[in-house]
Amino acid sequence: MRVDLDPQTVKEIADKENLSSRLDLSYYLRNQDYKMQQLLLWLSEEVEQGNPQGKLYIDSVTNLIIYQILKQHNDSQSNFLGKDPGLEHLKIAMEYMQDHYAESITLDKLTRLSNLSSSHFINSFKQTLGVTPHQYLLKIRIERAKEKLQRSSLPPSEIAYELGFTDQSHFSRYFKKITGMSPLKWKQNFVQK
Repeated sequence: MRVDLDPQTVKEIADKENLSSRLDLSYYLRNQDYKMQQLLLWLSEEVEQGNPQGKLYIDSVTNLIIYQILKQHNDSQSNFLGKDPGLEHLKIAMEYMQDHYAESITLDKLTRLSNLSSSHFINSFKQTLGVTPHQYLLKIRIERAKEKLQRSSLPPSEIAYELGFTDQSHFSRYFKKITGMSPLKWKQNFVQK
């Protein structure tokens, strides 16, 4: 099941609940969550039945899904950051990557921000998030690419440049690796839904 969440709605709910809206959903989705399964089941059933209960029902279930994701993510972030004071430094690097994803970010810059050696930083990052810093940055860029593909008519070459990719083929290769389809195919699928 694929559920596309409006980033503005996510941010509004996060702000209202005093939760961080900075998410790496790949980290969240590794955990089994029965509440989330139930919410997704309700949403799926409603959509399959042609939305008999109306927009308010869909909006309410969607907002509950967003809240559950934010709450779970913030709880898990607090848990792993609370176990080792050194892991707080990873959060600084993650936030930097989220704020500066279109720039050329170096390992040296991230290790200086985190105040860790490069090997400790990479090992801690991979152990904590399950991906390398480079993979994490690529995921951020691809998520931003999806947003741009949804909301703009810019060609993929311009989107690639805006997101910090060296060229369109580099962008397309990573986009396909992460999403399973090319940027144009992804946009076609999104626009059709």
